[in-house]
Amino acid sequence: QIATSLEDSCSVLKHSVLLYTPSASETHRETEKTETRCLQRQKRYERKYFSDYELFKTFNPNTD
Repeated sequence: QIATSLEDSCSVLKHSVLLYTPSASETHRETEKTETRCLQRQKRYERKYFSDYELFKTFNPNTD
């Protein structure tokens, strides 16, 4: 549940970056920065909520 809402917020962020950034290279750079921030945030949340990775795997068997 947590991961899904984070992914959603990331795609929303990416979309808004695309809308408000003028040039293509600028957009690419901003999108990458946004993705990195999102991934870092996602990892932080995962560590916070699933500090025990095996426990996380138990609830998310399809996760690699």
